Amino acid sequence: MRQKAYNSVAALINAGTKLSAGAETHATSLDLVVGSKSVIDSDLNGLTTTTAAHLAGKSLLRNRWTALEQATNAAYGVALNIRDTLKRALGSSYSSAWEGTGFSASLIISRSVARLENQLRSLKGYLADHADLEVPTFATSALADAALDALTIANTAVTVQKGAVRSLLAARKLKEKAMRQRIRGVVEELTRVIGGLDGRWDSFGLNQPDLKQTPPRPVNVSVAVIGNNGVVKWDKVARASYHRVWVKIVGVDEEALPAGNSTDNNFTFENLAPNTQFEVAVSALNNGGESARSAVVVFQTA
Repeated sequence: MRQKAYNSVAALINAGTKLSAGAETHATSLDLVVGSKSVIDSDLNGLTTTTAAHLAGKSLLRNRWTALEQATNAAYGVALNIRDTLKRALGSSYSSAWEGTGFSASLIISRSVARLENQLRSLKGYLADHADLEVPTFATSALADAALDALTIANTAVTVQKGAVRSLLAARKLKEKAMRQRIRGVVEELTRVIGGLDGRWDSFGLNQPDLKQTPPRPVNVSVAVIGNNGVVKWDKVARASYHRVWVKIVGVDEEALPAGNSTDNNFTFENLAPNTQFEVAVSALNNGGESARSAVVVFQTA
């Protein structure tokens, strides 16, 4: 049976944990080197540590995005108050009188951080040069400056943390790679020292290489009643070593019972009781286990 695919970090950590448990039990007796507990735990601890750091970094980045959103809203409010105050002196529509205020072609206040920073920077300078147009505690150069600083600091914090998260992700991916290589190495080492059908593979959380994958459930089961016999047939099942036929006598049995096995894709019930209803299902088996049963087929003897 092929080894499992670990498609998430959580699955890889779980695999490493099982690998460590197997090493604790068998590494010494098997004289494992690649599969020793110490080296497995080193890779596992590296992966869990970098994973936790990456998750913490992402959480901090979310907080910084929230802070930036709040700073943007606050800065927008300051710019809005200043614009509405200036309308009294410069007019309610854009004109050449608004030149130098940071507005261009319209009086729209941008929600873009970069553009909003530029508008606040211009408004700060404009009010510093036209102090007579300021309204204390509502529309001043100092308020524009404070809003600009808060916005810039919050935006910079996001930029810095985005870079940190990228670095943390890169570090985690390196540890993921190391853990995957460790698992492959243990598989190769175990292949050399124990057989492909050995329960010790399970102790490491690994599949036994010579154990087949469980067959799929049989399909297209049919029953032909010939005299007092019932001939059951079904499509060939991939990977099946043999099949088990299940039967329930309606009105007699509480549940289906195994009636027999077949290495072919057919089975015959002989000397069935007359005027009796039966339910039949088929499962497929190999050394990897037993499939789910097929859909139930009902038939009745004459």
